[in-house]
Amino acid sequence: GSVVFVFPGQGSQWAAMGRALLEESEAFADAIAACDAALLPHTGWSVTSVLRGDEGEDVPPLVRVDVVQPVLFAMGVGLAAAWRSLGLEPAAVVGHSVGEIAAAVVCGALSLEDGAQLVAVRGQRIASIPDSGAMLSVQLPEAEVAERLAPWGEVLTIGVVNGPDSAVVSGEASAIAELESTLQADGVFCRRVRIGFAAHSTQMDGVLEGLEAALSSLRPGASTVPFYSSVTGGPLDGASLDAAYWCRNVRDTVRFDAVVQSLLSDGHGVFVEQGGHPVLTLPLTEACVETAGVVVGSLRRDEGALATLHRTLGVLHTQGHPVDWAALHGESSGAIAALPTYAFQRQRYWLEATASVTDASDLGLSSAAHPLLGAATPLADSDGFLFTGRLSVSDHRWLADHTVFDTVLVPGTGLLELVLAAGRTVGCTTVSDLTLAAPLVLPERGAVRVQLHVEAPDGQGHRTVALYS
Repeated sequence: GSVVFVFPGQGSQWAAMGRALLEESEAFADAIAACDAALLPHTGWSVTSVLRGDEGEDVPPLVRVDVVQPVLFAMGVGLAAAWRSLGLEPAAVVGHSVGEIAAAVVCGALSLEDGAQLVAVRGQRIASIPDSGAMLSVQLPEAEVAERLAPWGEVLTIGVVNGPDSAVVSGEASAIAELESTLQADGVFCRRVRIGFAAHSTQMDGVLEGLEAALSSLRPGASTVPFYSSVTGGPLDGASLDAAYWCRNVRDTVRFDAVVQSLLSDGHGVFVEQGGHPVLTLPLTEACVETAGVVVGSLRRDEGALATLHRTLGVLHTQGHPVDWAALHGESSGAIAALPTYAFQRQRYWLEATASVTDASDLGLSSAAHPLLGAATPLADSDGFLFTGRLSVSDHRWLADHTVFDTVLVPGTGLLELVLAAGRTVGCTTVSDLTLAAPLVLPERGAVRVQLHVEAPDGQGHRTVALYS
């Protein structure tokens, strides 16, 4: 399927999440600089400084909602630019709550200046609400959650529906605490959302007063990339993203489950989350189980370098999505290296026997056809065999890799290989028991002579072997 850029809401932020990309990705740095210029008249502080993790009185902490939301907006716009510079183009965009603003800018429905004004005003209005709200994620279907909320009336509402078995309840903090205790007593998994207000609930009604008027100057237009709305649950004309729509974005339930199903139904199957840390991959992955869709993030907490995006391209490639390697490497980087042959050609890479200076047959012996054993001869007085060889660091340099306390020892697996080689010569293919009584030490200079004595077979065809040096 085609690519969808997914812009998350709050929760993906972490300190200095843009520092590495600002240095390593020109496209990201240019987009952040443009966002900084557009946001500064409305915020009075530098989003670039926050993304770099700078410290100082003029750099606000990444905890206040009026700081977090503009920073996430800039991060989304910047990551989209970085992905496009790597050859990844979206066929659709979708946002989760405040993430819809970055999605609207990236798809062309809103100008960068309108998006900056919108996200700044939105965050400032929410920040003015008293801290009396909370949100609780509940692992239950929406219908069951709605039944459990009945005793609280409009005090608690379903603010977000992420999937068939995942909803987020929003409302007054005291009521959220009561609901949490009730659910835990019933064995229902739930956890608090790390947020200081009750988004998408009746507590947002105070934000709506004057918000539409403050955003009356927005001039949305037709988008160049299809915009899918988590308010309506489906595709939406970019020209309808006016002030009234953004009031619904603050107040109405986030229908992320419905909009993802709409995207899948329309043939979109590759979801790339545009945030500092993946927070929507779980509901996206669950939604893609039946369609075998692909879900990836962009960066991860404490992993904000360009190499993280490159690794994600590798994941997309292995999942079957075509990657524009020329965009990644540059047109002048030369041809892509050919695949190594050893995975497909049956050329063996273990040691092969080398020709000795003296032919063993000239000495009345037979060649052992093994790099560590030089000769073999049947014993005249029994059905036994004697194998001889010469081991040295100069002749077998790989043996020097097995050093214990500055002493070169022949590895136990090497001794086992000698026994197996002798066994194959006399028709025995299995070693049932091998006791290593002492290590075989090699000198720094010179060689060690070895003898392998294979006795005659017993009544069951078993042979005893002894190794001497």
